[in-house]
Amino acid sequence: MMIQYTIFDFMPGFFDCTMTLLRFAVKGLHCRGSIRYNAVHPENNHHPFGGMQAKPGHIVMRHSNRRWKWRLVLAVAALLAAALPWDSAVAADRPYLSHGAGAYRDQWQAPSVYQWLDPNLFTPNNPIQGVFNGEACVACHAGVTPTIVNDWKISRHATAKVYCTACHGNDHQKLSMPKPETCEGCHKTQVSQYKEELNAGHPAHARAMDPDVYRNAWQMHKPPAEVVGCAQCHRIGSVGCDSCHTRHKFSAAEARKPSACMSCHSGVDHRDYEVWENSKHGNIWQAETQDTDWTKPLQRGNYRFPTCAYCHMPGGDHNTVRNTVYAGMGTQEVNRGAPEHQAKRDRWIGVCGDCHSSRFARAQLDYMDDAVSVSFKKVREAKRILEDLYKEGIMEPMPQFLAPGWKGGHAAAFGGMNYNVPTIERLFYEMVAFATTNTFKGAAHSSGGAATYTFGAFEADKYLAAIKSEAEKMRRMAKIEQKVGVPYQPSEFWKHGEYTDTLKVIKEPKDGR
Repeated sequence: MMIQYTIFDFMPGFFDCTMTLLRFAVKGLHCRGSIRYNAVHPENNHHPFGGMQAKPGHIVMRHSNRRWKWRLVLAVAALLAAALPWDSAVAADRPYLSHGAGAYRDQWQAPSVYQWLDPNLFTPNNPIQGVFNGEACVACHAGVTPTIVNDWKISRHATAKVYCTACHGNDHQKLSMPKPETCEGCHKTQVSQYKEELNAGHPAHARAMDPDVYRNAWQMHKPPAEVVGCAQCHRIGSVGCDSCHTRHKFSAAEARKPSACMSCHSGVDHRDYEVWENSKHGNIWQAETQDTDWTKPLQRGNYRFPTCAYCHMPGGDHNTVRNTVYAGMGTQEVNRGAPEHQAKRDRWIGVCGDCHSSRFARAQLDYMDDAVSVSFKKVREAKRILEDLYKEGIMEPMPQFLAPGWKGGHAAAFGGMNYNVPTIERLFYEMVAFATTNTFKGAAHSSGGAATYTFGAFEADKYLAAIKSEAEKMRRMAKIEQKVGVPYQPSEFWKHGEYTDTLKVIKEPKDGR
């Protein structure tokens, strides 16, 4: 085969690729040479460099000494790599893209990392040119990104010969990042169930990026780099599948484990994982997870303990919110036992019925309803205190003295914002978003300690007392100021400052997107 060689600056990644290709070739290399086999004194049948051992009629490589092999590899690698076309003009990615995404895409700039959080923003930028088949991709990336190839080789994709090109394309200058639609050709049922969530309500996996990120107050109001962490979980709304069964193994067994959900469904405002882990269900999981066969489907009798996927994806249903009664992740008061939600309640009792009697399951869910109802009595009491302070005009400061909100104007947040607000509003936000939410989540996951002591009811008590104490101080200070004739004048730092000036106002797009 004729090969034309060009001179170029070696790229480390491609050099690794070339080395790997040659490694495969050399592993089974048999080199015919001038060394004669000595049948009388076979102990002398060694290459003078110690790199080869002679056998009758030929010479073979020994793995114990690879100096000779690597000299060959280095020499041929340089020649082979030089033969491929490279574009030396490829520039490094800029820290920010020229625009964002969603309804307000023209009013914010997405950090470059968003290309891997939202496939619609991805633009290929690499020096390799050409169209390659799947086998070539695997051979090259075995050296460039070996872990990816190792994962793929033990996946069902490898068995079915679903190569890199099926998901990313075969033109190296037109590569793309997969979307749910990419998987839909083979996994039609699962993707169809996932897309059902788009019409189911809020929140849901399929709606996690838009509207949850791209139309969210602090996502648009704050500097984009500050809130990338939100998008790293919410990417499930744009990337979809590999958020749960990670690339490039795409293991269903991995997605059935609680750890698949842990990285997103945890933390102060949604402690799903923590409360479940501390429940009796979580106790059994910790005791028996090593002996559990996670390859079994999510069907009755296959698992001794319920996991996130077992309860929220019964039978492998990829519409994870089919049984959900929406309440802003627990920040809104909803009576889940009301007649209009009876069908969903019955389905939940059916899920619990895999292990428990329907009577026990119904009693547990009734307790959850009552715990939520009590928690919102505290919320309403605290909210009335804030409302009275605003009516009296003694909030420190009043809304007109704050920096504008994300859509301009100045209005009381009442728990809708957790930054650039008075301390008492921050306390109210945390009471609702942290303590009240986790009262519900603790009760829903049969974690009594979490619902009562650790994260829920008693934490809400603390916030309510702090709000009352703060309100008392504000009223006392207002009376003193009135008596001495020195009214409160908010400082300029509420409106301006090095960070505060980065908060931006978003305008509604003219096309109504």
